[in-house]
Amino acid sequence: MTSPIPTDPGIDNLAQVAVDGARALLNESKPNLKRYDRASRKRFTRLFKDANAIPVTVSLTDEVMRISSPKDAVRILRKHQKMHQWQALE
Repeated sequence: MTSPIPTDPGIDNLAQVAVDGARALLNESKPNLKRYDRASRKRFTRLFKDANAIPVTVSLTDEVMRISSPKDAVRILRKHQKMHQWQALE
């Protein structure tokens, strides 16, 4: 694994502020979650527990889900599957 990129110490505390803000928003939204929302959140969380799935998940989010053509989306997904050598998608 690569080492973290050094950041500006003057703004490093902003990361914790952002995490705390996101956590507060998630906690505030919990009473409004439907069963489908909770199930989707669990599935999404499982993707990030598998280190091999992270690059493919990011690729899906960044490219495939923005494509309006299913044919192009499949082509991009297959390209990323080969790049990341993740066999679970076969």
